Amino acid sequence: SDLGSTFSYIQVKTAQALLLLHKVTKIQRFLTASERLGQIKFLNKECRYTHPLAYYLEGMMALGKNRIVRQILDDNIIPTLRSNGFIPYFPGAKYAYVSGSVQLGILLWKVGHKPEARKILEWALRVQENDDSGGLFQYAKESGNPDGTIHREINSWGTKYFAELIRIAN
Repeated sequence: SDLGSTFSYIQVKTAQALLLLHKVTKIQRFLTASERLGQIKFLNKECRYTHPLAYYLEGMMALGKNRIVRQILDDNIIPTLRSNGFIPYFPGAKYAYVSGSVQLGILLWKVGHKPEARKILEWALRVQENDDSGGLFQYAKESGNPDGTIHREINSWGTKYFAELIRIAN
């Protein structure tokens, strides 16, 4: 049935947790809920922001929908990827949401676009060089310098995804 008008496509990411809950508990409703999430229709307008798009794609990948994930990456992300690994947060933005870019790098790697993922990793390494903590700033310019348009802080999720991309790429 209808998932409701307030349901956001980024909630498809929760399929990862629901599948794990089903695996551990064998409770059918977790599997059923994850399958329903996989029925969310993707609209191209939802490609506008990299970070929410990455959440959607992570959920779809957890559901085994790798062909759909690859198609969306091919059609919507690879064309926006700059030669230095920068992906604007939305079309025309002068900054990236670093966590979203790195999440997309992981997804690109997993579907076989390893050169593109490496470009993102190289860009993220330039961002990481801006703080001794090893963490990633939430927003960064194409140069890799932090961008304070929205705010200027270290992002724990970005750092987590950054570490994961380094791990899978090495």
